[in-house]
Amino acid sequence: MAGEIGVYSCPRGNSKRKSGMGRPSVFCQKYIPDSLSALPLLAKAPDNHQERVPCHNEAACYGSLFFLCRTDKQDNKKALSLANNNYFAYFCTLIRINTHILMKTRHILFALIGIALCLCSCGDSRQKLEKRALELCRYIPDHELLADARHYMTPELYNAIAEAFELAQDDPMEAEWLYYFVTGNGGTTPKFKVSSLDIVDEKHAVAYILVRQVWEDSSPANDDEDTHIMEMEKVNGEWLMSDFDHRKGQCITYIENTMREQAVVNTISDYLINHFGEQYLKGDICIPYIRIVATEESENDEALVWGDYRVFRYTQQADTLFCVSGGAHPGLMHLCLNQDDEPEVTAFDAVEDGSRYLPSAKTIFQQHFNNFQNIASDHQTREWMIIDQVGNYLRKHDIKARYIKQYGQEPVEID
Repeated sequence: MAGEIGVYSCPRGNSKRKSGMGRPSVFCQKYIPDSLSALPLLAKAPDNHQERVPCHNEAACYGSLFFLCRTDKQDNKKALSLANNNYFAYFCTLIRINTHILMKTRHILFALIGIALCLCSCGDSRQKLEKRALELCRYIPDHELLADARHYMTPELYNAIAEAFELAQDDPMEAEWLYYFVTGNGGTTPKFKVSSLDIVDEKHAVAYILVRQVWEDSSPANDDEDTHIMEMEKVNGEWLMSDFDHRKGQCITYIENTMREQAVVNTISDYLINHFGEQYLKGDICIPYIRIVATEESENDEALVWGDYRVFRYTQQADTLFCVSGGAHPGLMHLCLNQDDEPEVTAFDAVEDGSRYLPSAKTIFQQHFNNFQNIASDHQTREWMIIDQVGNYLRKHDIKARYIKQYGQEPVEID
């Protein structure tokens, strides 16, 4: 079909049709924003072509705001000249339109790229964290706290466990749980495996550890696998163990309770030395023996401590302590906190001597009387505890002695 080439600028709305001309492009009306179609550059036609010429060729309109199309009105050369004259203006318009489209889509592209990078980063971090968790398992304080463990634990966890281990030396039976984090006392060795890992945030993670007990020849001790929880924290760029089976809180509670008990024991110890030590034959050192039977708290915030209390005096010859005198003073100590929040003995209910011993003991110990009788008659445990408490007293006061000789017994080495 014979025709001419004309230049079309997308109108903002439907333009008036001229005779023989096609309708405006649906694509332009639908996809070009009103704010852009209203630009002066698009609205104004060249001087030698004052009327906009709607295009009837839909295919040519796709992807552009201006194009060449067939008409029946214009001369080919004239139209080409018109297009050449305005080519630079049209080219600038095209750049502006494409820039707008890119601005609309760049946020989506950046988001997709960010998600992809995050997924790749998380995958690497998870694999590294699992490997790190397995490495940290070597420093779980099972039976002992390794010296290098401080480099693989957060300071809070290491300090809590280290202090708990130090306090447990005075009474290991009371803190037996501290020595068995993942194994018992059956002589087995733990084998660790990371079953899963949860990344809480960029500085915290939780690893679930499977532990199987094996013998020295690597054969399994049983078919069971215990699950343990290791909490991890990133400190100064390095992942450290921040807790294990919630033992940090258990250690802190144990430390607080032990410190309170030690404060009470120290107060009772001073009371026994000051009130009963002077009654016995003089020796170089007066050391009390305390074995608590029961404790309670009264309604008026008074601590009640029933115990088998004794006092011994020793003289030191070379590296040996010789017991020269002593005696038993069982009964009930009443303690309250003073103005400095320190325990203080306010009263002592002592079991009487002679024929009044048994009835007074029943009156004072009441529901704890049977327990008191068992403790008072356990001579073997008492002798062992005397040696242990004497050793603690010597270390506390920096007294150098190696042996202790109780009255009528052979010397025994102090641990």
